[in-house]
Amino acid sequence: MTEVRPKICPNCRERDITEFSLCRFCGTRYDAPNRRQNPIFDERVMAGVLGILLLIGGIFYYGQVHKSIKTERYASITNSIQAANKPRLIEFYATWCGACKMYEPVLANCQANYSGKIDFQRVNVDDPNNKELTRIFEVTSYPRTFLFNRKGEQVAEIRGWLKYDELDEYLQDPELFK
Repeated sequence: MTEVRPKICPNCRERDITEFSLCRFCGTRYDAPNRRQNPIFDERVMAGVLGILLLIGGIFYYGQVHKSIKTERYASITNSIQAANKPRLIEFYATWCGACKMYEPVLANCQANYSGKIDFQRVNVDDPNNKELTRIFEVTSYPRTFLFNRKGEQVAEIRGWLKYDELDEYLQDPELFK
């Protein structure tokens, strides 16, 4: 009795113990030339690479769209900053927020030291009149501080409260006065 060895189909790569000359899974002849001559271009690998490229492209596209939407939303604020020709600090706070209460004297000291050089604006997020501004800046945690230079470009975004020395460093940044 002859021993039957398993055959591997050159097309579907299935193993089969048979004496037949055709693969029972895909119908390819076992002695047919291998169609997969270049394993680098395997369909699964190509699908994975294309998926990754689409994901990267989507992230880039979302970033560009998000940036343009943000620029449109900031237009009124940018115009008012350019009209004043001074840098502006905008702080979003809530009256019930403990960190906001600790940050208030720090901002008051900075406002006294930089009066006439920098415009300070405090925005109470609980005030219904400020809901639109809060939405434009996408503020979800408090306190949140934004610094804009004279051109109306956002220079910094600070989440949480800072000590006087730390905030003073931000306010002395030459980028703020460009």
